[in-house]
Amino acid sequence: MAQSITYRGFTVSSTAKEAGGKWCVTLCIEKDQSIVRKRQMFFSRCTPDQAQRNGTTHAMREIDALVQGQTVPRRG
Repeated sequence: MAQSITYRGFTVSSTAKEAGGKWCVTLCIEKDQSIVRKRQMFFSRCTPDQAQRNGTTHAMREIDALVQGQTVPRRG
């Protein structure tokens, strides 16, 4: 299941797949066909669509921070 959106000039592509009872969402943030960030996030107790939406929302916050010259701290 793959999805791609454009936000503030960046392309966010995401894929969700099941991994050990959780959903693994792979996010790729690109600008001008060059990868800016790539990461995996894991979500549990949700549908694959919700996991993908959550990951995409996180990527949009990262893009907002990048545009403002800041960094987004990782959860953990």
